[in-house]
Amino acid sequence: MPDTTIFFQKRVGWTRYTFISVFLIINFILNLIVSLPTIPTTWKLSGIRSTSSVESPSVVPGEINQVVEIGIIVGPAGGCMSFGDQRTCAYTMNLQPSAEFWHLPSNQNVTNHFPSGKLMISCHFTTAVQALATTSYLIGPFKPGFFLVGAGF
Repeated sequence: MPDTTIFFQKRVGWTRYTFISVFLIINFILNLIVSLPTIPTTWKLSGIRSTSSVESPSVVPGEINQVVEIGIIVGPAGGCMSFGDQRTCAYTMNLQPSAEFWHLPSNQNVTNHFPSGKLMISCHFTTAVQALATTSYLIGPFKPGFFLVGAGF
């Protein structure tokens, strides 16, 4: 009786294609994580976010100023800003954080709380890696070896 498992592995190569399919699913999940900041209901699931804190001026004289957490989440199609429990999202290619929304004091600006290059570099890098992986999967059936390049991402 022939060993059908070895025959099946040699002829179909199911282990290699299973491995590639797993990487395709991982690529799809990473694409979702990069794109999640632009979806208002899932903005906290984003991987590209940063938080800081700012003193919120008290409106009652004699009270101590409260420290409020502020945050920014960026993605390839916009992002969200948060001030305590308040949140606003913008769908734009050029996200401009608002110092007024965060109620920053006059002697502070956005770059005091969020280094300008860190978030955007990580956003552009992850978007580029996901675009390369997706492109390699689209070209894969027509060009030998491109599936394996896509699986590497």
